[in-house]
Amino acid sequence: MIRTNWQSPLGEITILSDHQFLFGLWFKQANHYGAHYQLDEIALGTTDVADLTINWLTQYFNHQIVDPRLIPVHPVGTPFQMVVWQQLREIPYGQAKTYRELAQTLHSSPRAIGNAVGRNPISIIIPCHRILNVHQQMTGYAGGIARKQFLLELEGIPFKD
Repeated sequence: MIRTNWQSPLGEITILSDHQFLFGLWFKQANHYGAHYQLDEIALGTTDVADLTINWLTQYFNHQIVDPRLIPVHPVGTPFQMVVWQQLREIPYGQAKTYRELAQTLHSSPRAIGNAVGRNPISIIIPCHRILNVHQQMTGYAGGIARKQFLLELEGIPFKD
């Protein structure tokens, strides 16, 4: 595994990858930053997957709609978290769902969905920012609520204050 740092319009992002998969993408100082990994012990560098991810992010931040499923991801989590994260990947650019909608789809509780969403190790690519509460309001985001607002506005997703 290789750790790559990239400066985004929202601050520094850490990318964790090898030549096959993306394992993590976190904003510096985000909640659960580098969970499951000792990032300081992982060499800095780049991989083909990190380069692909940076290219994807550059297009994304330039308002180009790019399918995040083009990035080969390999998040680490519980079986339930993996199912939730897969559902997040199915939410199209510019659209949002609520915790309740996801809970109904997965026959779970909104709280359990929220816990899994909050532990997403691959920010933006697994678009947890597209989840709102039942009133279409922003709630927590591991990268910070200001970043979530930016991402929602970037995609033109309406939300209530």
